[in-house]
Amino acid sequence: MKKSMLLLLIAITVAAGSFANSMRVRNNTPCSYYISTQGGSFWVTPAGTMGSVVFFATGNFFAAKVLRDNIPAYQINVGTNPPAPANQNVLVYSSSVNDYPPCNNGNMYRVTWETNGASDVQLTID
Repeated sequence: MKKSMLLLLIAITVAAGSFANSMRVRNNTPCSYYISTQGGSFWVTPAGTMGSVVFFATGNFFAAKVLRDNIPAYQINVGTNPPAPANQNVLVYSSSVNDYPPCNNGNMYRVTWETNGASDVQLTID
């Protein structure tokens, strides 16, 4: 019984550690993106405008869907789905979904999901 309880406690601790506690989204491109996470869905505006940085103080973030201009064909998925380690970083280029947007001068962009030791995540689009 003690062994079962100890294994359960370890499993809960590992699972809790695989979720991000807070998330900051930063858009460094001249395009708009619709983002969907466990904390809700929202728009991120172009760099240099209000809404180009969005911060969620609390949550259990482990993945995000990033859609340029809310176009499903250009959806990029990033994150550290459990049981992946909380400190795993993910980088996806828009070329993977054949997106070279005019708002970015026809250049691809990249979406980076980075976590730190405190299980906080920085989602950067640049």
